[in-house]
Amino acid sequence: MAKMQSFDLDLAPHNELGLEIVPEEIEAPRLEEPRVKAPLSPEFGQCCYPIGEPRTLGFRFCAAPVAQQGAPYCLEHKRLCHVNR
Repeated sequence: MAKMQSFDLDLAPHNELGLEIVPEEIEAPRLEEPRVKAPLSPEFGQCCYPIGEPRTLGFRFCAAPVAQQGAPYCLEHKRLCHVNR
């Protein structure tokens, strides 16, 4: 069997000029609370029409009384969403 040679590897950074090497400090990422909280879902009998841009703080649902029992929208949003044919 052949004998394996071992090598002594120096992996430390070499400082040829004799200067002090100081490792760079890296700031740890900060964990923040989510900026957007989930809007409350409308309850039965409240308008489900979305108002505002989802994923923003101002987003919400209309929540006005629905136009008729079992309908998803109030009268104003029903007229806006549904076209009579």
